[in-house]
Parts: sequence; structure tokens; C-alpha cells
Amino acid sequence: MSIDSKLLSLIDSSVNGILWLTKDSIAEQTHIHETLDYLVDGRLYQFLNQMNIKEPNFENNDFSFFISKSFDKPFFLIHKRGSIDLKKDIRTIKSIFESNTDLKEISLFIIGSDQPNLISSFEKGGIKAQSYSSNE
Repeated sequence: MSIDSKLLSLIDSSVNGILWLTKDSIAEQTHIHETLDYLVDGRLYQFLNQMNIKEPNFENNDFSFFISKSFDKPFFLIHKRGSIDLKKDIRTIKSIFESNTDLKEISLFIIGSDQPNLISSFEKGGIKAQSYSSNE
């Protein structure tokens, strides 16, 4: 495992978070886990370690989210297993941001999606989004 320097170089003060979509459980280690854990100050691995102790067979199909700080502003990592419901889930994601910050504009990277129209659906929902593809 290693840190994805390409992703880190793209995180600037305009980016508020990452939406991470996976086919498998969040507990299934991937090449991007270490980078995402770094971005949220170790909260991802801390959560996974706690879940491993409490529920060794943990599977989550809902949202998991982690809040850290970047450029003195809240920074979010939002995970969802599977695909995004273009209406319901975008509202949920926007609500997560709105209930935890006073941000006027929300901007995030989306990792792991192959859904058509996802970026434009987020934009229609009031969230600036861009897709990020890491090297597997």
C-alpha cells in the first residue's frame, strides 16, 4: 500500500471532500485505503479496527462518513457501497455537508463510479463534483 500522490496534489482549499464508491465492503482493503485514511487523520483505519473488534463480519451498504480538517475547513470522506441513487443519495450527501458545516459551496471528488450522468446530477443538486480515477 502507498499514498496516492496524484490525489493528494489535487486536494486544495476548494475541495471539501471525497465520495468513495466501492463494490465491496469498506473493510475490503484496496490500493486507495491508505491515502483516504491519511486525508481524514487516521479515522478510516480507526473505524475499521473498531468494527473488526465489535463486528468481525461488518458489511455496510449505507453511508459511512468521516470528518477531518483541510486548510482549516472541515474535510469529508463519504463512503457508499454500490451505486448512488441520483436523487435520494445526493440529497443525503448534501445534508451531511450542511448539517456539519456552514459552507456556501460544496466541492468533492468522486472515486470509484462508473455511473453515467453522476457528475451532472451532483451539479444539479448544488454540489460541484469531479471524477477521480486512481491507477489500480
